[in-house]
Amino acid sequence: GSDSRAHCQCMDSYYGPAGGPCVLCPEGSWCQGSVNTSCPLHSFSGAGSSRPENCSCNRGYHGAHGGRCEQCSVDSWCPGGNVSYQCPENTTSVLGSRAQTDCICKPGYEGEDGGPCSLCEANTYCRSGNLSQCPPKALAPVGSDNVTDCVCQAGYYGVNGQACSQCPANSYCPGGNVVIQCTEHSVSEPGSPSELSCICIGGCYGGQGSNCTGCEAGIWCVDGNRMACPLNTHSPVRSSQQTNCSCHDGFHGPDGESWPAGCSSRHAS
Repeated sequence: GSDSRAHCQCMDSYYGPAGGPCVLCPEGSWCQGSVNTSCPLHSFSGAGSSRPENCSCNRGYHGAHGGRCEQCSVDSWCPGGNVSYQCPENTTSVLGSRAQTDCICKPGYEGEDGGPCSLCEANTYCRSGNLSQCPPKALAPVGSDNVTDCVCQAGYYGVNGQACSQCPANSYCPGGNVVIQCTEHSVSEPGSPSELSCICIGGCYGGQGSNCTGCEAGIWCVDGNRMACPLNTHSPVRSSQQTNCSCHDGFHGPDGESWPAGCSSRHAS
């Protein structure tokens, strides 16, 4: 046997000079042969550890016990040790994520942190798992991820993502932030969604949404349609109703009311 205290070494899990005293190996290291060795970077160990394999990667890192620890990659999470888990479907995470709840829904999806996440519904938008409604009278496609994806519906106008106003009279709004005036001599109701809402004013004719032309003499026009005056009557240009049709000289009858017979000759027997 040894004849000197100096020949005594600390047991595993302890460290100190030859012959003692020996101290319990602290956390974050391992001790053999009286030597205290620190665990690799980003790993830890419990007090009294005696082997390098007792060093385990910190949360947010992964790697073999006692070996090099790598930072947890994007779209995964690492609870510590030698394991790395992929985030659930339709979620994402940053480098160094530690728990499944660090996996948040991707833009355009809604749900709790850690999943599951569902595609954002139409007319809503989703960020960080939270669902928000588009402003009133605005529409957005399925899977939208920003308020600017909300576009005013036809009949309304406004900046994307902001309040939508009703389209003013005598114009039409196909959607978005667009207001288009009806063609000359045509009108529309407030909230009109398309050019077909523009109808020629009385006294003019033309198709819906097309150019309007003033009604000729002897014709009266309403809702874009041309109507001939009754027999033996005449009307000024841009007449808008049948009563604008008056009997020719030498004929008599109520203005515009003798349709289709028209006016009678004053000399008729």
